[in-house]
Amino acid sequence: YESGHVGENVDFAYGVKLFCQKALGGAAIGIMFGGGIVFCLSYLNRKFGREENIVQVTAVLGMVYLDYYVADLVCATSGVIATVAAGLIVKFFGRGSINNMSLMDDFFSITEHILNTILFTLGGLVWGAEIIRNQREGNWSGKDWGYLILLYVLLHVIRAFLFVSVYPITSRIGLSTTWPETCFQIYGGLRGAVGLALAIALENEVGAIGDDVNTLEKEISWVNQVYQMVGGIALLTLVINGSSAGPVLIWLGLADSSEARKKIIKAYQVLLRAELVESLVKLLTTERFKHIDIAFIENNIPLVSDLTLCQLVETVEHLKDITPSDKYCPPYLGNIVSHLQMKDGITDDDMELQTYEILRDDPVTHARKKQTEKRKMGRRTATTSSIFAMMTDDPPSTKELRLLFISMLRAQYEKQIVEGLLTSQHGMTVALQQSLEEAEAHVCNGGELNDLHYLQKFHNISLKLNKYLTKASCGSFRRSKKNSVDEMIHKGWILQEMAFGIAHERAQEFFQEQFVGCDKDLSEAGKVVVAESKKQMKEVADDLNRNVNEEFVIRVSTHKCVEILLNKGIKFIESLSNNGLLKDSETEEMVEEMVHLLNKTEKVGVNVQGKTDISRELDLSTLYEDVNKIPVAPFANVNKHEKGPVVDTVEEH
Repeated sequence: YESGHVGENVDFAYGVKLFCQKALGGAAIGIMFGGGIVFCLSYLNRKFGREENIVQVTAVLGMVYLDYYVADLVCATSGVIATVAAGLIVKFFGRGSINNMSLMDDFFSITEHILNTILFTLGGLVWGAEIIRNQREGNWSGKDWGYLILLYVLLHVIRAFLFVSVYPITSRIGLSTTWPETCFQIYGGLRGAVGLALAIALENEVGAIGDDVNTLEKEISWVNQVYQMVGGIALLTLVINGSSAGPVLIWLGLADSSEARKKIIKAYQVLLRAELVESLVKLLTTERFKHIDIAFIENNIPLVSDLTLCQLVETVEHLKDITPSDKYCPPYLGNIVSHLQMKDGITDDDMELQTYEILRDDPVTHARKKQTEKRKMGRRTATTSSIFAMMTDDPPSTKELRLLFISMLRAQYEKQIVEGLLTSQHGMTVALQQSLEEAEAHVCNGGELNDLHYLQKFHNISLKLNKYLTKASCGSFRRSKKNSVDEMIHKGWILQEMAFGIAHERAQEFFQEQFVGCDKDLSEAGKVVVAESKKQMKEVADDLNRNVNEEFVIRVSTHKCVEILLNKGIKFIESLSNNGLLKDSETEEMVEEMVHLLNKTEKVGVNVQGKTDISRELDLSTLYEDVNKIPVAPFANVNKHEKGPVVDTVEEH
């Protein structure tokens, strides 16, 4: 019908000519547009320009649709062949010019998914409506269903004939296809998006021409039958072949990993375990995790459940070797060493051996020693390392340094998101970032650094909302439900304040390295900013020692530690996959296991003395002296319970 001779017979010679026009002409147009796409990708070559990365994606999308339009509607060739040809040109010659391959892949993956979903939904609705209408009119009967099933069988027979006939060739070239693989290729031939799209386009085109000339009633009926058969085959292959593909793979033995592959996966699991143990030791260098319950961690992360003292020694030694001496801080190992000592059956006399000497390093003593050495060195290191060493004539003002410190805090929150300490879209993270926006506006108006004030304001809003919700319920909540809500609020605030303290500590350290010591004026301005930051942290620490039940803080810290470790494990597995060391199926299986552990941890409550759940034993109202008083998190060294937590078992709610 595209040749302009509607309803006429096409002889052999004209058929060959039409084929060449459609196929070769479409390929030529596709090659031309493919070259244009490659040129656009090469021209937009600023890899670190985010805008150009987006323009690359939109340029490819626009050129592809323009390619199809010109080939199919303007030049009366095959738009599908033109699109395929353009894709091949881009793959072989333009792939290296793509600035952000991940962005390109993700965009076209989601575009493909959305368009496929729309096509199958609309195509299925139209197909179902056609079948029902034809059944009512008597144009579709049981005999047609029989023809559909017969066509389904014949398509598999034809596909089997094609694959078997070329098997002597495919088994000797390339990856050497085996018989089980050939069998699955025969069975896995799904009919879907392309077939439905072509059938719908054919029916619409012939229907439009028939309405104009009123002479194609028979052709319209044939095309309608073609569409019904194509839709039926798509339905059967998706329902039968698609749903049974997994069992067929297992039956053919294609889903089984080889012995060599199993050994490789086991080796990577060992690496994953080492990564988790090292991450645990790194977390223990932070004072906020010094009292975590190692028994809870072992119960919820099976990979570290068999940790021994010797392995702990190796991990600490490795961490010390890879960390610069001026940056190294011994981990707080009091709880974990006593737990592993009891589990491994090691006596106190054995612990005095030189083998375990590194486990006896005291972080507090080490910090004092490092501070003393730093004072002895004077200001030479700070002066030579500062990036503002040449700003002695015009040093930044206190206001400028406050704004710069807020920028450092914002960067530290982003770093905590990467590390797993924060979740990017969590309300807690939004509150932390929003507090910096408010503090920045306050500093611009001449105020001091006081982001804690705005953080408390946001939390007070959530407290009032919870209070009004409780009143509105008229006491309909059971006490256990109310305690559960209170626990969630208090836990969120403690984690929020934990992130606050980590960000301020890191920002202070970096700030002092870069600014303090360049000259007198700059040092004084920097000291003001650091003092304001430390003042806020002291306020938090004082409130912690005065108001917060420390055992509850320990529980929250332990839960957070488990979440961080599991998230780090997931990222480590994904890095193995990105480097080609794990297959997608293997990665998915390992990640699902870690996600299962993560979900399990969220549902587990840590109990006191191994008996009562926290929501029943602990009255969470003791975390506040007043509804308007803000609870705090573990920012300072709390010496009230130096012996560690009394938590020893877990139960699920």
